Amino acid sequence: MCCCSIRVTASYAHITERVIGCRVDRFRLRAEDGWRVDSERLAAVTATGAYDLVVVVNPNNPTGRHLPAAQLSSMIADTPEPTRWWIDEAYLGYVGLDQSLSNLAATDPRVVVCTSMSKMYALSGVRAAFLVAEPETAAQLRRWTPPWPVSLPAQLAAVAALRDPAYYADRWARTAVLRHRLAADLSKVDPTATVDEAVANFLTVTLPPDGPSAAQVVQECRHHNVYLRDLSPMSAAFQGRTIRIAVRDTAENTRIVAAYHAALAAAGFERDSEDRR
Repeated sequence: MCCCSIRVTASYAHITERVIGCRVDRFRLRAEDGWRVDSERLAAVTATGAYDLVVVVNPNNPTGRHLPAAQLSSMIADTPEPTRWWIDEAYLGYVGLDQSLSNLAATDPRVVVCTSMSKMYALSGVRAAFLVAEPETAAQLRRWTPPWPVSLPAQLAAVAALRDPAYYADRWARTAVLRHRLAADLSKVDPTATVDEAVANFLTVTLPPDGPSAAQVVQECRHHNVYLRDLSPMSAAFQGRTIRIAVRDTAENTRIVAAYHAALAAAGFERDSEDRR
């Protein structure tokens, strides 16, 4: 069995349920909690020892919420054998590498930390990733790894990226500034929508019940060559009203805000801010 924190991405769900054949229990995040992971609720679930594997995407995708390393480490310590933990840290740089559980994974055979370099290292085209595990665990996983899973160009790109931590730290800090500005500008367009900034290189906008659906806004934005993501297919919890928006540079963020404004207007949902408060 697997216990997975929403949203565990299509690949995890497919592999655990369809390929391996696990029974998967999803740990549902809730809008009323601001999509935050309730650490006490999750700890109560995992402490039972009922699960063989717990998969946590931290920061979460698509909510961008982060469970602090201290809380997650404590939770793992309180989980009885033989439960294993798979921690996906693809977006962790946007919080801070000091929040990584890599050091724990290097010594605790129950923990594996994986990191895709597609996100925080902007290497999506080369398909590079790595994991950290205790030596015996790593050896077991290596038996199931196909030959040459990462191309030579991808390896060279990954090594070059990891050799320049200062550059990426600067980019992650810059992303936080841009994300904050984008969140503020989107909030001005429609004060009744809920803009969740969170911690990653994206944010979410939940539209009000009396407004257009996420699908309508996404479709209208495409007319302006702005492509946003309707989260409806990822979970019914989003109720067809939540959009995920990637953070871009200043000029492109301005285009996103303009397209969002135009999409609301096209849907007949443009009113003065004062009237909407």
